[in-house]
Amino acid sequence: MHFIQPIYVVRPFNLSLAAVLVVITSIVGFVVAFVFSRIWNKLHLC
Repeated sequence: MHFIQPIYVVRPFNLSLAAVLVVITSIVGFVVAFVFSRIWNKLHLC
């Protein structure tokens, strides 16, 4: 009767994949914050 099918499927929890995701997200966040702080400091020199 319904023609809509879900696109995403929830997979079982995988601890190693979750740990890798946390590490990669942390590294990317650190790099973005570091670059932003360098730009901010260059633009706001007294």
